[in-house]
Amino acid sequence: ICSLGPTLRIGGRETGIPLVWRLVDGLPGFEHALPSRLALFVDAMVAVIVAAGLADLARFAEGARTAVYVAIVAAFVPLAPTPLRTTTSPDVPSLFTDVRVAELARDGNLLVLPFPTNESTDAMRWQSAADMSFAMPGGYFLAPDASGRSRLGGQATFTGSLLTEVNVTGRTRPLTAGQRERVAADFARWEVRAVVLGPCAHQAQLAAEVTSMVVTGPQLRNGALIWTDLGHVA
Repeated sequence: ICSLGPTLRIGGRETGIPLVWRLVDGLPGFEHALPSRLALFVDAMVAVIVAAGLADLARFAEGARTAVYVAIVAAFVPLAPTPLRTTTSPDVPSLFTDVRVAELARDGNLLVLPFPTNESTDAMRWQSAADMSFAMPGGYFLAPDASGRSRLGGQATFTGSLLTEVNVTGRTRPLTAGQRERVAADFARWEVRAVVLGPCAHQAQLAAEVTSMVVTGPQLRNGALIWTDLGHVA
């Protein structure tokens, strides 16, 4: 029951009915726990009980043993695996396998797009392909937010949220003067020396949004779009 989370969901629909996990959900140490993983412990205990029960069947009559076998098979039929949904990750742009990619950072960091989050991890894979030779903002990790509580991806930023939105929706957003100041502040805090955009579903829209931020257009190099002239941002 704990593995079902704080509220009951049926067919992916939230019912609002509270469950046992709500008693600890949000407490220190539990706020980012994944209750669904508790089912793994239940599976292990069920396996032990079934194995012990099967080992003890020898002392039962043949008819009773047959009934137990049928019951066990019937219980496990719904657990038969279904095809897993998969997606194809884009190829690593050759830019990230070039040892000179770190030179783009110039004692700073690279802003690699699509912006890395827990739901968009291609940039992290490309960083790994580059032997972690550069640092970048964003990612899939737990870190303190502005209030000190743990949060996936650390502190939220205007620029990171905007670029994530464009990557998800494919819609660009015109920036106001105040929003441009927030972008400039994020670039300065991140110490961005260049922006690199790899292949993705909404690459054209992301390229247009970045160009509106930095004013200058990108260069195509080794399978990626690169903005190195950031003088109009910060």
